[in-house]
Amino acid sequence: RQCVIPLYGNVVAIVWNLDVLAFSLMTGSVLGVAYYAAALVIANIIIHASRISQAIYPKLLAQGDPSHVSDNFTLMLYFALPLTAIAIIFSKHALFALNPEYIIATTVVTLLSFRTLFGVIMFVFTHVLTGTELADVGQKPGLFKLIRSKLFVVPTMYGIHNVLYIVILIISLYVMQGSDDIELVTAWSIISVVLSILLLACLGIMARRQMKIRIPYGAITRYLVGCAGIVVVFLVTNEHVVAFEDNIYSYLPNLLLELLLCVGMYFGITYAIDHNTRRISRSVLREILRRGKNEPA
Repeated sequence: RQCVIPLYGNVVAIVWNLDVLAFSLMTGSVLGVAYYAAALVIANIIIHASRISQAIYPKLLAQGDPSHVSDNFTLMLYFALPLTAIAIIFSKHALFALNPEYIIATTVVTLLSFRTLFGVIMFVFTHVLTGTELADVGQKPGLFKLIRSKLFVVPTMYGIHNVLYIVILIISLYVMQGSDDIELVTAWSIISVVLSILLLACLGIMARRQMKIRIPYGAITRYLVGCAGIVVVFLVTNEHVVAFEDNIYSYLPNLLLELLLCVGMYFGITYAIDHNTRRISRSVLREILRRGKNEPA
């Protein structure tokens, strides 16, 4: 019986991945899928921020302090928000690096970046809901008890979301027959973003009822100020540092330099105005120095 829940979650995930197949069959376009795939590669850099939240689930299973969730959520946003800003403002350059013909998909990158950010936040809420569920505690939990638990309800919500996503996508592609590839891909991205917002809202409400999660509005504001610094630096220096060149060996170093300038500005601003950033930075520096001293000569 306990094997049913993980299997059910995996089946639900398969439905989500049918979007590319549905788009290909409905439009017969390979170029549209290429636009979407290229945009998704860039937007998926935000997923790396979710690695910080992987420790939430085992801590909750071990009856950990709920404050860990709020602290972890804040730290995750510290990385997720600037990664979102970077994915959006560097989208044109990143698409050009992949293939100059993909530059027209910058709007798609923006939409998928927000969808990925919402997905990272949902990752935290999902861990809160499933990590605090006690229905599977015991050697032989009843099947009916498991079905009524968050272990089954949460994957079901994802399943409903995924089915709606595929159905609405197919209907929209049918209605928009004859449209340009980029218009179809943009519509595809908008559908996924809107449905992600709805699922995020539902999971967020459930998670807040399940556990008193403190939303760090002050920290979010400070991180957004840091993101604004990234945008300002990019707008001021971009034309002087990076030029669109076919020679990838001269283009990429300049692009990396621009990226370092933006990341440095974000860290500098947040270090100046955010106490948690200063505390974590000092802890990391002390750990690096400690390990350096302990290494054998």
